[in-house]
Amino acid sequence: MSELNSNLGRVAQLLEFGGPDTMGAEIITREKARGFKIVRPGDAAWFPVARWKARSIASLDGKRARLVALDAIVPGQGSLKAMIADIEKHGLIPVLVEPNRRLSNSLERWGWHRRLRGFSSDRETIWYPR
Repeated sequence: MSELNSNLGRVAQLLEFGGPDTMGAEIITREKARGFKIVRPGDAAWFPVARWKARSIASLDGKRARLVALDAIVPGQGSLKAMIADIEKHGLIPVLVEPNRRLSNSLERWGWHRRLRGFSSDRETIWYPR
């Protein structure tokens, strides 16, 4: 695993298990450095503050809505599926970046596809529908 993936996994794990919100700064810096536009809850109709905690992070890469670090206000109540439907309604392609193992298993059951993207230091695993 590359150093970036290792660091990203560490940050994602800290966010998932209640780590400090400042951990998201690493993700934001990386996404901006790659030229992606940061999207936070409330910045887009498909990312409502009613469903997502403020520390959640997405980014835009052209027509791709990159779901990078998500923290639902009420986990397990369909927030992600609703978000995916909203993203598609807005003509964007949802892409989950480096999801945890449990989410990866769900994406596989949903028929999503996994792909390695990028080169060396910016290599990442993304999941996309169809």
